[in-house]
Amino acid sequence: MSATDWGVFAPDDSQGSSDDLEQVLFHLGSALSDEQTAKVLDHLDDGKPLSAAELMASAAVVRGRAVSCEDRTTLRRVIEMHSGDLSDVDLLDSGLAARTGAVQSA
Repeated sequence: MSATDWGVFAPDDSQGSSDDLEQVLFHLGSALSDEQTAKVLDHLDDGKPLSAAELMASAAVVRGRAVSCEDRTTLRRVIEMHSGDLSDVDLLDSGLAARTGAVQSA
């Protein structure tokens, strides 16, 4: 548990978020370059789940990768929790990223 205000407690989900993001990283596989993978792992090791989630979402959009509903939900949850930019997750949710990538690679 972590205190957010005197007398008010909220669950500390940083470890759960990191574990979930490591699973997303595993699923994305080739969507990330070796350098991006190393950056994501560094962000997770440094306790920066927002940076890790935004980097993975951005890489999936740029590469036109389809991302599972579960992984999109994980990315969205972490980014929302830290008040980050959801635009890449919105693109993944709409399916535009995968269609755009398919057109680019054809």
